Amino acid sequence: VLFAMGGTQGLVGWWMVKSGLGDNRRGDRKEIRVSPYRLATHLGMAFSTYSLLLWTGLGILQYPNDTSLSTQTTKLATLAKSLSTKALTHARRIRTGSIAVTSLTALTVVSGAFVAGNDAGNAYNTFPKMDDQWIPLDAMIDPTLHPAYRNATENT
Repeated sequence: VLFAMGGTQGLVGWWMVKSGLGDNRRGDRKEIRVSPYRLATHLGMAFSTYSLLLWTGLGILQYPNDTSLSTQTTKLATLAKSLSTKALTHARRIRTGSIAVTSLTALTVVSGAFVAGNDAGNAYNTFPKMDDQWIPLDAMIDPTLHPAYRNATENT
């Protein structure tokens, strides 16, 4: 799976770069511009590949790694039965929180690809507010852009 993801990452990378090599560049600027969607796909796949590599590496380092899967399952079942209801509830809350934090991190990473792909960081240089507004809706919503949801990914 990791080798397939690595090869696919190369193909997605070429697909991304190819989007900026044609004559359909944005505006009249004479620079290579890749599609923000393809950039986000490439970055998301890179993070997925890295996460799977990290998961695999940590799994290899797990002690002991020479026991069979059925033995590990039995040990896990025995451990789960020995925990109190309060401990299991706490573990579920931690797991839910971990999933939420991981999801928000992934969303932040992918939205960063759209910020970079659209040069949105150059639009406002008054951090933390944007032109003294927290959310400048008048500048962020282009009524001529259809469908309207494209404002979230294509409008600076």
